Amino acid sequence: MSRTRRFRPTVTVRADRSGLALILISTAVSGVVGYGIQIAVPAFVSPVDYVTFSVAWSAVFLIGTALSGVQQEVSRSVRPVDGPGTSWTLGSFSMIILLIVVAATGIAALLGSTALFGEAAIGGGIAVVAGSVGYLLVVLLSGVVYGTRRWFVAALITVVDAVVRGAAVATGLVLGVSIDILVFLVVIPFFVTFIVVGMFAKLTARGGYAVDAGTRVLLRNTGKTVGAAIAMGIMITGLPLLLRASTQDGGVTELAATIFAITLTRAPIVIPVIALQSYIIARARDREGVFFSVRVRHVAALSVALLVVGAVAGLAGPWAVSAISGGSLAITPILMAIIADSAVLVAAMAGLGSLLVASSRHDWYLGGWIVAAVLTVALLFSPVAFDARLEVALLLAPAAGLVVHVIGLQRVYARVRAAQLTDARGDDD
Repeated sequence: MSRTRRFRPTVTVRADRSGLALILISTAVSGVVGYGIQIAVPAFVSPVDYVTFSVAWSAVFLIGTALSGVQQEVSRSVRPVDGPGTSWTLGSFSMIILLIVVAATGIAALLGSTALFGEAAIGGGIAVVAGSVGYLLVVLLSGVVYGTRRWFVAALITVVDAVVRGAAVATGLVLGVSIDILVFLVVIPFFVTFIVVGMFAKLTARGGYAVDAGTRVLLRNTGKTVGAAIAMGIMITGLPLLLRASTQDGGVTELAATIFAITLTRAPIVIPVIALQSYIIARARDREGVFFSVRVRHVAALSVALLVVGAVAGLAGPWAVSAISGGSLAITPILMAIIADSAVLVAAMAGLGSLLVASSRHDWYLGGWIVAAVLTVALLFSPVAFDARLEVALLLAPAAGLVVHVIGLQRVYARVRAAQLTDARGDDD
């Protein structure tokens, strides 16, 4: 059999745009269901069981944040081909990643389940390991459908997973199941989604797919994307934890208001961009020279976004924080504006970072997130006043990471332009 595969375009620009709408809608559905579950559970279970549920939920989805790096690399490497294609490379890669996930989460569960789950240690630990495996199966499937640019199937994965989880947990709450079963109802939808949508994807496939790299290259690249995803998690989901750990001189009420404001702003600004990362990778990977240049107009657009978002957040944010919290929390307009602008910078990092992955510049992608995460930790734990170190960390850390990503993209663009000029000279000769 020939090793050469002819990659084929599978969608039009119009299909790409409709795919973008589908993915955004599915992300919104998933967000609403997720928030609904977390709001509903405390009304049905005891405080002790709610803590167990929350810890299990956080553990599974924190691991999922790291596994998003696997999805990004699969999205970049998988291409649609005419004919049956070949998937043995992806199969061997998937088995190695699966063994790593099972080993890592299994050891973590053995060491930490009792401290995290108390009397529900066995059930909680097994649920986290099972949830990690299920999440991995879903991100592998997602990576393949994004790589082949099957936007409807990609959106279907998100919707089916969210709806099945919402229905399962709601049924468990109404029936009054034990906390062990309730936790398993959170992770079972991963397997249901993989089986149901995987069968649908196979039945509706119009061709095969191939992988553009060997197993070793995939593993090396995935190590970088997973590392970046972990650093990203520190910048987003881990930020409240860092704030609490680094704050001894700030008041509890002020800290609570800050964490609440971060949660309020980063969800609508950052999460949609993160959800679109695989979409951006799949669309950009074959269009070097179009995507991989940061021009003055892009910098101007980002500057305008920072001004507008900061102004709106500074004017409306303090009122929103006070109104939603019932008047128990208050935040200054300046800090609110800084928090919102920080979210814009993190979102820009996620978007530009996806372009770096699409161009196989994983080192620059990882480097940007490491710079941002290290600066965040260093600045938050610096020996200066709470307000000062918080404001500087929120702005400087993602700005520095964004600069790294911009430099990486400019180097990619310079390389592409040099290759184009060389080809042009060759044609003239």
